[in-house]
Amino acid sequence: MLIETVPSFDARTHRQAATYTDTEDPEYDRIVRVWGVEEIPLDEIKATRKAAATDRRKTERDRGVVVNGNRWQSDKESFDNVASHVDTGRLYEAGQGAGTFKTRWKTVDGFITATLSDLLAAQLALGLFVQGCFAREDALFTEIDAAETAEDVIAVSLDDGWPDDGGPKDAATIKAIQQANARLERRAKELEVQGDITNAQLLRLQIREI
Repeated sequence: MLIETVPSFDARTHRQAATYTDTEDPEYDRIVRVWGVEEIPLDEIKATRKAAATDRRKTERDRGVVVNGNRWQSDKESFDNVASHVDTGRLYEAGQGAGTFKTRWKTVDGFITATLSDLLAAQLALGLFVQGCFAREDALFTEIDAAETAEDVIAVSLDDGWPDDGGPKDAATIKAIQQANARLERRAKELEVQGDITNAQLLRLQIREI
């Protein structure tokens, strides 16, 4: 009879080796085979951690963004759909006049009536959010590449640093958003004084709801 065993090990840094040691156990008329354990090369550990970071980025990207109290879907197809309707709205208002375009839009929270301004605000929020997710993934890759040991690689947290999705926030986060909004509003007013109405409007689209 052959009995096979593998010593316990941390699967993040080690794996079962291709070698083993057989020991006869005549008392029980059996052979005990103990498989070896080997370290996983650092490059492989880094590659696995990067793959996990990419998976996390995909999850974060697709959780949606809250704009004016409604969560808009943020996957690629949904983002492209918003961008397409922004173009449609601009073409419509070019012929019918500013503020005339409206459409029914299905958010995660249900249907709303969206104007061109609503779509522009959502497009900007979604774009910044998606860019933030990729930027965080890039930063994680940099941290992983800089790690010198397997323990350092594992210590790179995949839970922190992802962009804000506009959902419920704690007091410290609310204060930071209020301060950022105030800066945007001051700058928008400065641009208006300078006659740059377009960029003032674009800045105001970045002011976030709390």
